[in-house]
Amino acid sequence: MGLRQNWGWFIVTTFSLLASWHYFFGTPHVLGLDYFIHLAQADIIKNAIADGIPIPAYHYLHGAGTTFIRYQGMLIAQMMGWCCYILQIFINVSDTTVIMFVGRLFGILLNLGAGLSFYWAAKKIIEVHSEDKKAMDSAAIVAACAYIFGWSRWGVVLHVGSLQRAGALIFFPIAFAIVVILLRRSLKKNEQVIMAIATSCCLMCHPGSFIYLVITCIMYASISTIINPFECLQWKKWRSLICPAIISLCLAAWFIFPLVLEKEYYGMMRRQQQAQQNVSWSEVLPSKYMLEFVDRDNWFSNLNADAENGGSFLGGFGGVNSAYFGITVILIAIFGSVIFPRSNPLKKVSVAISITTIIIAIIIFWKGFRHNVFHVIGHHLTLPFYWLEPFYFCMCMCVLFGSIVIFEKLCKIVNTRLAKGIMFTIAIIICLDFFTLVAINKAAKMYTPRQGKQDPLGISGNNNVFDAYNVLKNARQGRVLDLPKLLFNCNRLYHKHPDVFAEEPNTDWTEAKYYSDQVAQQEVMKAIPFSLEYSNHCPLPLDEIECNVPKPNDSKYLWEMKQQGNANLSLKIHLPAGKFSCWIVLPTLLSPQTQIETFYQNKSVSKVKADIKGYNYYLIIPVEKKNVAAEFAEIVIKIQKKALSGKVIVGVQKPFIAYNGNSLAHRLAILDVRYIVLNLRYFKPATGRITNSATIRRIHQSHTSALYENTLSSPIIIPQRVMVIKAQKPWKLFEKISHHPNFNPNIVSFCYEGKEIGDIVTDENWETKLVPFFLGDAPKNKTNYKVIHDNIESITYEVNSQQDGLMFLSLHYHPNLVAQVNGKTTKVYLAQAGTIAVNVPAGSSKITIKYQHPWYDKLGKLISLLTVLILIIYIVWQMIKVKRSRNEV
Repeated sequence: MGLRQNWGWFIVTTFSLLASWHYFFGTPHVLGLDYFIHLAQADIIKNAIADGIPIPAYHYLHGAGTTFIRYQGMLIAQMMGWCCYILQIFINVSDTTVIMFVGRLFGILLNLGAGLSFYWAAKKIIEVHSEDKKAMDSAAIVAACAYIFGWSRWGVVLHVGSLQRAGALIFFPIAFAIVVILLRRSLKKNEQVIMAIATSCCLMCHPGSFIYLVITCIMYASISTIINPFECLQWKKWRSLICPAIISLCLAAWFIFPLVLEKEYYGMMRRQQQAQQNVSWSEVLPSKYMLEFVDRDNWFSNLNADAENGGSFLGGFGGVNSAYFGITVILIAIFGSVIFPRSNPLKKVSVAISITTIIIAIIIFWKGFRHNVFHVIGHHLTLPFYWLEPFYFCMCMCVLFGSIVIFEKLCKIVNTRLAKGIMFTIAIIICLDFFTLVAINKAAKMYTPRQGKQDPLGISGNNNVFDAYNVLKNARQGRVLDLPKLLFNCNRLYHKHPDVFAEEPNTDWTEAKYYSDQVAQQEVMKAIPFSLEYSNHCPLPLDEIECNVPKPNDSKYLWEMKQQGNANLSLKIHLPAGKFSCWIVLPTLLSPQTQIETFYQNKSVSKVKADIKGYNYYLIIPVEKKNVAAEFAEIVIKIQKKALSGKVIVGVQKPFIAYNGNSLAHRLAILDVRYIVLNLRYFKPATGRITNSATIRRIHQSHTSALYENTLSSPIIIPQRVMVIKAQKPWKLFEKISHHPNFNPNIVSFCYEGKEIGDIVTDENWETKLVPFFLGDAPKNKTNYKVIHDNIESITYEVNSQQDGLMFLSLHYHPNLVAQVNGKTTKVYLAQAGTIAVNVPAGSSKITIKYQHPWYDKLGKLISLLTVLILIIYIVWQMIKVKRSRNEV
């Protein structure tokens, strides 16, 4: 009898587990960036719990210390962290094994929660609005199946691996259903509690998804009010929403207070907002993108995010999601929206949800409206694929009403039992539609669960670098830079070293983000295949160019010659002050039988002769600058073109100047980048060779990976001199300074604030002031230091300094950081590359850097804790009351 009464719950549970089949067998190869970010976050929280900090706000495990804040430590990550911590108490397993297991476990639980929550919401809406409950279970099963197997589940969980957004989408249907009920009647006490818990959990799982929930509910409520104003506009109903709203805010206070009051700290959002150009109100997306909703190939948008080459635009705008909804789902939704009977009490609800769905579709395609109306709220609200979440949810609600119509039509033709069987068959068809996507197609292997040969983390080619990681396990501590930057932010769980990059750039301070992007990613990637001896690459500062053979008027290159003959090309190149060696690098296309000879200071420095085929060539001109005051290098290039066909192009790619020296190694040392790991599966040097140098030296190489060590790396720098950069964008000026060929942070380091701590340098005077110091003798002895304490939110050094002055640490700046030197609080300065600096005395000192939780953080946690306790007491009391009333009966 129990199974018969609850057969719907059993079927939805079965379908939800089927949707999670891949997690039972391993980790899908296709999982994207978000999944591994969330695993890394869970591990951070696990370590924080071990340190006695259950809700971390700042962490040192990744990067140069990155703002973690509650936005990054969202509810699902918190729960996963606790789960990992408890499992490792009772089971002796490695960090990677437990984190991958918990990731798979939560993937299953989130799918299960999504199916059951939507089924509950669908039944609740029917139950409140209709006395005829005959169609309730069957229609709710079909709609829940669409929700489980649709984009919002498999697209988010399987393609993106966004466990946070998936968690929010569990509470989306519950909160929406309560709003639908509210417009029908006042909320009961238990419904108010459910509403409070659902909205607060949705917010804490993912603030972006919560915003979409609020917008969707406002749209639906507004449309319902227009359709039926007398029923909806009753103060008694809306008054019942006040209590759950207060409870919801109190439950999420620990999350909301920092999220709102520290919003300026979210650097990525601020940078994207500033970078966005104005969009015209009249701009719309091409209507051809509507076909992506029924185009099965667009399920693989994460494999081909370029819409012009067959990828999905709506789903793959960020290269991670799919816009495919399924023909069956769309047909049922349209069927319910168009022919839902007027006599059915759910008709008004159906019309309101259908109109809401249409409005969201218009928002997706009307780019000008979407951008100009919602851009002020958040950058992500202007992206079309984020709007697919509420759109598909509303589509599944339309499927609910379509299923009711189908079931009622079937009951007029066949008996109820057979009608239920047909509805169950429709649910299976929806299930099979998506199962065939991951089983019978060109990319099926991408969805095949797999485990690494050496470790559970070793999926999707990441095991290529395990041999380098094994070397790292026994190496001294230092940050690791993975190149190319892979999607798998859990790498440090294997090699046991901190990473250079944080899991997400959302909370990176602008100064730090700009520097790490430029140096750690772009410059190292350019230098290693070219030359690590000449690793400091800058744009070619060409002051003047002359030639006896003028280039064609339509030429877009530095110089071009098509006709046969000789040419003399003179280049006047501006050089910075200082003493150094450099290469003038001119990517050149030579036609067959062409000879080039280059002269510097009237001396021949290089010769190039093309064979009978011709080829592309790096024309490298070595320059030795011995005179500090010399401003220019004059280069003469003599060209002899013997062939009638073909052409000679100087600057076929962007020319550049490559300086000799340790500038790149010093720039990496500021962030304490000690190791560089190259995954040779993805990193293919154009020259076919992996270079080496004395300061960035190769310590391991195999056919799959290479490992470098930066011998100049150190977590602290105490320079001979400190200067203050004064500029509108100080990080831009520091980029110029740090690219000077004689740059050495041990001689001069820089702060972005604090006029009292040193001379001021500006865009106008920096070369004049700094070059004499750069050419001086660098300190021979490194500062002795020792890390004596290190946890999730604080770190303590024991330093022996030879002089009073500022100590620069490779930790990212945050306003809530506090420094203590020998027990006394001292100022924390925003310094070069977005790091921090503190004053230290000469001799032995103990320096502690810790995150200080502000008052609103502590208050928010207190409010949330008290609210949870009150809710528990209330629920227990209600259970006692129910039990007493039953006993009395």
